[in-house]
Amino acid sequence: MVNDIDEGRSFSINLLQTMRMCYKAWENVEKNTIVNCFIKSGISTKEKEIKYTHLESDDGGSDWKLIVDHYKLEPEIKFHTFTEIDTKIHTTGVLSDQDFVDAVQPTPKSDSDENEEDEYPLVVSTKEAKASLDKLRVFIEKTEGADEIFFKYLGEIEDFILKQPKRQTLISNYFSK
Repeated sequence: MVNDIDEGRSFSINLLQTMRMCYKAWENVEKNTIVNCFIKSGISTKEKEIKYTHLESDDGGSDWKLIVDHYKLEPEIKFHTFTEIDTKIHTTGVLSDQDFVDAVQPTPKSDSDENEEDEYPLVVSTKEAKASLDKLRVFIEKTEGADEIFFKYLGEIEDFILKQPKRQTLISNYFSK
């Protein structure tokens, strides 16, 4: 997309791609940035940076009391309870034993599969790698029970692919003259 903008080409982006970019951007936000936003917004009245250990303690420290007051939360709600309230919410279905077996068992080969040879290219272009990554991302998004960490790794792989040189290296570059 950035290359398209730089080169003056038109491009389109859909909602799913936008969500992926937002997810990747959010994963890169540091804790310190969020804390400073709390200070700037007035949630924390301290002029200095909040110490993380206060928020991570059992009672949340004095900053938790400020948050409780600011948002008019019940005073008996503890910081740990507040931050862990949604940890037991299921966001995907539960797999049965048969689902696990089906997922790891190889699919039986048909007669036509045995006669075909694998035709994988020896060199994969950046464009092909990006297209394959996009297919893998769609597969993981549609797979129930996919761990969120997969999306972080997909982002790292995408960064690696996008950092590759734009032009293919010529074989003559490997030989000295």
